[in-house]
Amino acid sequence: MEYHLHETTEYYDIGTSGMKTRKQPLLSIITTAGFDLSHPCYAVEYEYVSKILNPNIDVENDRYFVAICEADLDEDGALVDPIDSDEIRIKSNPIIGDTETGKESILIDLSEALDKPEKMRDVKTKTFNIWINERTAGYMNMEKWKACGATNNNPFPDVHGMKCFPGIDLSATLDLTSVGFDIPLGEERYAILSHSFMPEETYKKRMKENKIPFNLWRENGWLTVTDGAEVDYHFVLKYILDIFEKYEWPKNEFCFDKAMATWLSHELQESGFSVPIEIYQGYRDLSEPTKDLRAKVYSGKVIHDNNPVLNWAMSNAIIRKSPNESIMLDKDKTAEKIDPVAALINAHNRAMVNEPAKRSIYEERTSFRL
Repeated sequence: MEYHLHETTEYYDIGTSGMKTRKQPLLSIITTAGFDLSHPCYAVEYEYVSKILNPNIDVENDRYFVAICEADLDEDGALVDPIDSDEIRIKSNPIIGDTETGKESILIDLSEALDKPEKMRDVKTKTFNIWINERTAGYMNMEKWKACGATNNNPFPDVHGMKCFPGIDLSATLDLTSVGFDIPLGEERYAILSHSFMPEETYKKRMKENKIPFNLWRENGWLTVTDGAEVDYHFVLKYILDIFEKYEWPKNEFCFDKAMATWLSHELQESGFSVPIEIYQGYRDLSEPTKDLRAKVYSGKVIHDNNPVLNWAMSNAIIRKSPNESIMLDKDKTAEKIDPVAALINAHNRAMVNEPAKRSIYEERTSFRL
């Protein structure tokens, strides 16, 4: 049975556990695309191997050999090539699609599906390897995000003494906790920094999965691992205070989700921060900064320091829409963590208000004092 039909990873896990004593084990997964995106073939493997192949995403694994023959989709999920074109046939079927017999068979199936729409699902998944309902609500075009990364020719700016807006996402003490720092540079341009925290027990568990390089991120200072089973918020507090001292940022407001950050908000006030701003975790407070941050990235008005944890989280982020076209990150449907992005959007809620043209629109609505 092809892997896209498996509802769990049970057989996969049996295969990998049986290879522990072999010097050169090999587990092969061969499958077409499918139409249930909750199954592990899509939600785990396809999402993961697609990131390995994507040069704009910081995920590497030399122990995986990946070959995906599929139709190309644009960022809105639409086909790049016409469905009856030679290009899409060869991309999806590089062997049989390049033979007269194979070409004829594919065209017969496609012609029937065009006449009988109920057959199109199988043709798309089995012939062109298109995941039906493939995630079209991905938040960020990662090529555009990567283009905003600092380089030798476009170095990260000197942000000493500037006004910084910190955003905090403490959504889960047992997993990833993040802080984002949004520094307005003027002319609607922003510099972005980020840092994340993970408890030791979760770190060890994630390292056993051997998929995401948390150990490398830890060694390079992008990720702080705290003792125990839960993130120690004292480390989060210390990091915030240390980075504000390092860059000599004035301690003004900070942005947080009240449900998760009550203790930390009081500690920050005791440390000299004057204005805590609760960011309501709904469309009301998140839609505009979510849209605006993406728009600034797409227009090249953001610069970040190529933080691989933030890059990885950005590649995970998907959105949901309300009937009136408001958007926000959809944590429930995201397979991997997006906390660094959530923290950054909390920060951007207030950073974008710093632009004079926008201040009058949002100032009253988002102000909150403990």
